[in-house]
Amino acid sequence: MHYNVPTGNNLYYDLTMQKFNWDSGLLLSYRACPKTAVDYQQLLDANDMDGVEAALMERIESEPENIPFFLPAYKAFVKRRECDRAGAFLQLHIDCLEGKDELLPETQLLREILEIWPDCRQAHNKLLDHLRTIYCESPNLELFSRHLNIYETVAGIEPLRQLELWLRYDTNRIVYIPSKGAARVKETNPKIGVIRIVFGKGEQMTLRLDEAFRLAKSLSKEHFLTIKFDRPDELGFLAKSDPAGLLKLLFSSISDSIPLSELRDMLLGIIPETQWNSWWNLARKDPRLTVGSGAKAVVSWNATASGADSAILDIFEHASGYEKLDIYRKHASRSVELEGSMSRLLISEANASLDPDTSFSLEVILTLEKSSCNQDPALFFSPEDIIKRKNPVEVITHIKDRLIRKKAIGLIPDLHDDWQDIYAEFLRTETDIQIIGLIYDTLHDRGCAEICTEAIKRTISEPVYAPGFYLWFCKQTAIRPEFKQYLDKDFILPLLGIMEHSAFKGHHPALRKLFDSGEAADWAVVKLDAASGRSLLDALRRDKSLEDYRKERIRDELLVRFPEFRDKADVLYVTKEALEKKRIEFEKLIHEDIPHNTKEIQRTREYGDLRENFEYHAARHKQEMLSSRAKTLHDQLNTARIIDPSTVDISKVSVGTSILLRPADKDEEPVTLTILGPWDSDPAKNIMSYSSVAGALLLNAKPGDEVTFSEKKYFVDNIEVWNNLTM
Repeated sequence: MHYNVPTGNNLYYDLTMQKFNWDSGLLLSYRACPKTAVDYQQLLDANDMDGVEAALMERIESEPENIPFFLPAYKAFVKRRECDRAGAFLQLHIDCLEGKDELLPETQLLREILEIWPDCRQAHNKLLDHLRTIYCESPNLELFSRHLNIYETVAGIEPLRQLELWLRYDTNRIVYIPSKGAARVKETNPKIGVIRIVFGKGEQMTLRLDEAFRLAKSLSKEHFLTIKFDRPDELGFLAKSDPAGLLKLLFSSISDSIPLSELRDMLLGIIPETQWNSWWNLARKDPRLTVGSGAKAVVSWNATASGADSAILDIFEHASGYEKLDIYRKHASRSVELEGSMSRLLISEANASLDPDTSFSLEVILTLEKSSCNQDPALFFSPEDIIKRKNPVEVITHIKDRLIRKKAIGLIPDLHDDWQDIYAEFLRTETDIQIIGLIYDTLHDRGCAEICTEAIKRTISEPVYAPGFYLWFCKQTAIRPEFKQYLDKDFILPLLGIMEHSAFKGHHPALRKLFDSGEAADWAVVKLDAASGRSLLDALRRDKSLEDYRKERIRDELLVRFPEFRDKADVLYVTKEALEKKRIEFEKLIHEDIPHNTKEIQRTREYGDLRENFEYHAARHKQEMLSSRAKTLHDQLNTARIIDPSTVDISKVSVGTSILLRPADKDEEPVTLTILGPWDSDPAKNIMSYSSVAGALLLNAKPGDEVTFSEKKYFVDNIEVWNNLTM
């Protein structure tokens, strides 16, 4: 990628920058010149330096960029200490290269000269001139140069390379760290060899210079992310007025395609997160843009729409069979020509795959049924041919596209007399919830209810027999009243046993929701007898997969239904108002905070590498805190009892009383205290918890008794029921 940086009338600067590749730098990437045989080797062997120079002069004007040809001569000049000859020829060589506007060969030549002649000030100064020209806007150019003693000492290429490194990470330069984003260099300190960078949200990071070079890519002035930092309003206007123009500008800074997730991160802040979907749906319509498929879709930009089609077709031709189908579905609508080319290649591959991969061939023909292109060559078969003479379950199950699989299953009743048995087998093997519903309803509506009943009973007793059908059945229990009859001990005990089974990987959250209020588990609990209830209670104690608050809710329902199961528990005394506040907090945790954070975990998981995904780990940590708080509240709410003023015992200090304490020291003031529970405690208002150390010491004291409060002696003067209105 070449960058044109406007700098007024400085013609030398303009020409240098036009030839400069920012990504590789001037001295940062280096590949040694290959050793080659030269036709003046005999002159070198004969120590004929005049003859060597004459040979060089014959080639210097025609091909000065052929550096390997000239290097043996330079080495010989230096080795024989003919530095004046070497210096004079080097100046001529540089003049010829500059006459051809050849910056890269000139840089290569000067690097090689400093490798074989480390104290060549001529090469040193020329490279330094280039660096000063390229990085003339770097604020610390002189500071870095003095720190490295660049002006006084000539010591090969390394000091100049170090200078360029510092210049690329100078103050205010924008850098990019994958998975972290763009940041601005805030401070440089060459004395200790570190830089400090600041990300957009204020996060700071300190890096050694070598770490920065390895981890943080330095960006040019015209890079998209630099413009985003320095001139965000311009990009915001462009995003609204010309979405494709914004993408074109972005891709001008990128040498290759990038994942869609990275593209979105680069546009974050320019496109508001709430507007991303609508903006992207509009922007992606530009025919010059190509977007891959799948969870890790890759995006690229092409100069023209036809160029994009050619790029897609090239990828298509080198893809596997199923990858071809994905590309066809995604891009066939771009143009008739592209659709035709892909269709013909798919048909040829389907014909060749009929025996080794019948499922692929069937998926191709059903995918191309609505294609408007001339299908030449013709297919050797029809979908009906395959479904009739092959095992339809074996063939159709391996079709990857859900809609195509659904279409193929719909053909079976008209082609097989034993379609009921085939559909029953599909209930066992199918994984897509919508297709399972179609199969079940077709069987039920066509008079095969007994097959449906048998499938339900078998699956309930043995969920791993038909995992997809089991999941479908569980979800349908909330909307199909006829399924409630199956929700009993035979349902709930196996359900608890499969919560972490590998056959249901990815569906465990949905299964856990069946234990929420009003869901399938509640319907099963009301049908349990004492023996089954005891079995479920024991299973809940042993279970390690269901969240504690869900287990406790089912446990509480069992204790209500079977009071004999209840253990004696400590009672938590509370006022009505405190109880209501805690209930509201608990409901918010269960129905708002935990579900919202669950979505946040799912969202941040998509950011990539979980080992360095800080947002994901923060969300997981928050989930643990929320779940722990929910369990604590749940346990406390179960043991909470409202203090009834009519039952408060005022013959002694007890929960729900207000007491007047008369000081033993007549110089002290009397104290009025209220004894309530921990949820109502407010020491600033002299409301003490009966479970606190101070409150516990006062309990059971009677009028006239001596008590200790705040390390002072008092006498209980009066006891009465607390006045709720004064709280």
